Amino acid sequence: MTSEEQLRVSKQASLAARLEAQRLVQGVVRAVGDELCEGMTEAELASRLRARLVEAGSEGFFHEPVVWFGERSALRGMKGHADAMPGETNLRDGDVVLMDVAPLMAGFPVDVSYACSLGECPSLERGRAVLRELRDGIPAWVNEGRTRRELAVAVRELAEERGFVSRQKAYLFG
Repeated sequence: MTSEEQLRVSKQASLAARLEAQRLVQGVVRAVGDELCEGMTEAELASRLRARLVEAGSEGFFHEPVVWFGERSALRGMKGHADAMPGETNLRDGDVVLMDVAPLMAGFPVDVSYACSLGECPSLERGRAVLRELRDGIPAWVNEGRTRRELAVAVRELAEERGFVSRQKAYLFG
């Protein structure tokens, strides 16, 4: 095997390992999301996420798990990092739940954000429909040769056409 072939095989193995780490973290986050119960706090859910990620093999964290419920999931009124930390906000039926984790798994940093809700949440379902549109549109836009800026504008415009407002600049860790 030539050195070029060895490099290609090595890159493929690395990509496969990264994808497996990503899938593992996504599975943990979804499983924790399935355990939501009314009255729990953001801090309790963040602690549960951390414990489950450690059980799943996390070797550390790029940042600690962050959780926001209801109105806080829109990141309104957060002036600094202290405001963004999971707090004592209680989960209510119909609340959107936003979870953001960044564990180190198998030597790879994995960054996952996940939105779900306790009970039915029509705005979350509308958001998921927009996400499905974006998952179809983005590859085509990339293949057209759009720049990263053009992609970001296209994503924002589609979301706004569907009645959503971008909160990207409100995200303290972005």
